Amino acid sequence: MLFTGSIIISNRVEKQPTNSVLNFIAKLHAFEQEEQLFQLKEDNLFYWDIVRAKVAEKLFYTYGQDQKTGISAPVIPQLTISQKILKLIRWAWWLFINELNFYFFSPKRTWLFLKISRFADPRTGEPYDAVADEIYHVLEKDAMAVETFKNQQTDITRLRHRYQTYHLYTYRKRYAKRHFKPGKAYSVSALIVNHFPDSVNENWDTLIQTTILEYVAEYNFARRLFRKKQPRGIFFTGGAKGFISAANQLGIETIEIQHSPLNKADLYYSYNSEIHYAHISSLPHYLLVNSEEWKTRIFYPPTFVTVGSDYFYNSSKFNTEITDRTTILFVSDPINHNLVRDYILRFIAQNDTTDYRIVFKLHSAETDRYEEAKAAFQEYPNIEVVLNEQNISQLLDVSCATFIIYSTVAYQAIQKGLHVYLLKTGYYEGGYDLFDLPNVQLIGLNDAITIDEIKTVKPVEPVVFFEAFDEGKFHSFTKKITI
Repeated sequence: MLFTGSIIISNRVEKQPTNSVLNFIAKLHAFEQEEQLFQLKEDNLFYWDIVRAKVAEKLFYTYGQDQKTGISAPVIPQLTISQKILKLIRWAWWLFINELNFYFFSPKRTWLFLKISRFADPRTGEPYDAVADEIYHVLEKDAMAVETFKNQQTDITRLRHRYQTYHLYTYRKRYAKRHFKPGKAYSVSALIVNHFPDSVNENWDTLIQTTILEYVAEYNFARRLFRKKQPRGIFFTGGAKGFISAANQLGIETIEIQHSPLNKADLYYSYNSEIHYAHISSLPHYLLVNSEEWKTRIFYPPTFVTVGSDYFYNSSKFNTEITDRTTILFVSDPINHNLVRDYILRFIAQNDTTDYRIVFKLHSAETDRYEEAKAAFQEYPNIEVVLNEQNISQLLDVSCATFIIYSTVAYQAIQKGLHVYLLKTGYYEGGYDLFDLPNVQLIGLNDAITIDEIKTVKPVEPVVFFEAFDEGKFHSFTKKITI
């Protein structure tokens, strides 16, 4: 089928290369079906879906890859006694203010949004959630926001500010520590070892119990919030199993907003279509997706509803004016931070980048690595480390090429027409559905890419992953679920 201005890949035969991610997911699905893991119960709780992501992540990154790359971790300095006391005082003061906001300044509304406000508007300084805000603003008169991200913009020390989940993180850890039962065993631990023998020395019982206890703490926190505010539905952008269960059990609609790519290699969203999940309370009712394309790429139990996303669509608009640009973008993530950083050092050692701006874009979860990253490049005046002061849309608008391992950014860059270099390490195989696209090139960590090669790359007609937000369709959806 021809379509002017874009390539629709639903009619294209999707290549299924053999790789460690797909192999692992297939083995995980078979394991779940054979052992009926979603039927396992402990303390009257169907717990496999709660611990599934943690177990899968540990299995894959520790035992499931053909080449082990390890996980990059920051060096966290030890606090002095006086720093610990000051931190405790601040924590207690913030708790007091936050509880006042909870009881007196957080209105009841039909819709409740769990926001992740990672960015701030450069003009007003106001925090915003790039993914959820367009939907929030459509419903704003009948919606309230709960902030789940703490930074200098989402200040919890002010009265009449939105309610925060900042203290949930402490409560979760303390709850798990207080209720932890040494020696408690779970039947699934032996099953994991039987199917993944390399993990025999892993303490699965501890990981599973801790994850369940943290979930219970989150459930308690969420149930208190929902009973106080009584929303008809909640919107969120991932995770939040405790919030989902609390809402579902209180008869509140649970609506997830797509914030990442979806395909068969996804450790968190790829489920086995041969299993029934109606009894699992930790799964949402709906998933709002960015285009029809995603419906064909994965099985995930919630009902898919295509509404589009202006944030992703606007940041992915095809642009032919690429070759004269002088910004080269390198995208980090919390797991592969060191690998991307070291690749940049090799890249600049192999090329004269004097006339180029090199951007090392950190993930918003890498706040504690910002100063470390700046120190690593302090002798290079043309290398800029960016955390949240510029978002991906702004950076893609000025970039001529993107180096990345695996992220939504790769899909945005491809739809924009940019050339994407996928670094062959870590979880790169998760992007298997991009390998055959003409503007994607797989490169090893030791492969030399020259500036001249980048300059000769022409923009490629885009693949459509993101459609514009359809407000009419969205209103029809919300009306249908509130009748």
